[in-house]
Amino acid sequence: MSTCDIDTFLSFVVENISEGVCVCHRIEEFPYTRFTVWNKRMFELTGYSIDEINLSGWYQTVFPNPSLQHKARKRIKKMCLGDKLLDEEWEITGADGKIRWLSISTSCIAGEDNTIHIMAAMRDITERKQAEAEREKMITKLQKSLNEMMKYKAKLEVIALYDTLTGLPNRRLFFDRLNMTLERNHRHKGMFSLFYLDLDGLKKVNDTLGHEAGDEVICTASQRLNNAIRKSDTVARIGGDEFAIIVDQIKSVEEAEIAVKKIVASFAKPIQLSAGNVNVGVSIGISLFPVDSNEADELIRLADNSMYTSKNLGKNTYTFYCRETDAQKISISANIETYG
Repeated sequence: MSTCDIDTFLSFVVENISEGVCVCHRIEEFPYTRFTVWNKRMFELTGYSIDEINLSGWYQTVFPNPSLQHKARKRIKKMCLGDKLLDEEWEITGADGKIRWLSISTSCIAGEDNTIHIMAAMRDITERKQAEAEREKMITKLQKSLNEMMKYKAKLEVIALYDTLTGLPNRRLFFDRLNMTLERNHRHKGMFSLFYLDLDGLKKVNDTLGHEAGDEVICTASQRLNNAIRKSDTVARIGGDEFAIIVDQIKSVEEAEIAVKKIVASFAKPIQLSAGNVNVGVSIGISLFPVDSNEADELIRLADNSMYTSKNLGKNTYTFYCRETDAQKISISANIETYG
């Protein structure tokens, strides 16, 4: 095969190859030299013929954005100075104004007389980039939906575990924490106290000032209880005007008494309402683990009974569970049943 035949064959291959191929001989003194090779696939990709564009025009035409122009020039210059091969993905604008994504492999060879031969092969990857963008959009949309679901789940958990009026743990969450506290103290042979509280005077507020005023009292009482306990303790609204408190990690009955006195003292001042000031106290019953019982339900029952003892003693006070007193009540009840 003669040299002429080889050149013809190579020209045929370049012209009909599936990738866009272009060659430019860039002379430093004449930077606007036109392309010497520009196959038909280049025309299909860009919409420009070899007579309509030169190297400088390439930057300005297919990269309308000045920042992209600057980036493209900088990359080509860097390649010409040392990086002999450059594989990158570029977003270009064709003659029809449509945006396409091209995978461009560019190489350069230094020739004589400061001539640099720049060759590029380009492949259309628009569909792939669009699919990637669509996938990213879908991922973002799914992530947004997931975040919304997580927020909704968190709201449901708050509704399920916290009192809507006061924001305190509700009965369900209180029992969960009580059982965990009981298991932990049983395992480490620790001690904790359980307070069962009832607000004194709330019924009078509801009857005279209305239930909105009663709700104000409950909210203020919740804040006072929260401020009176340690961060390691738990105060919960069990329902209505009843609250329960877990005073964890105590070493003696005296520590429990210090804690309960602080709670009673927090109700010494009147509660300020929009309708006026009201005096509200607390009646508190106390049971101890493991002194009184090592079962959650029994600890609550004992503290609840002791709370009613406090109410019978004149309210706004506290009563520790007393086994002897409980035994006396059982004996009296038995006698009533016998002689009734």
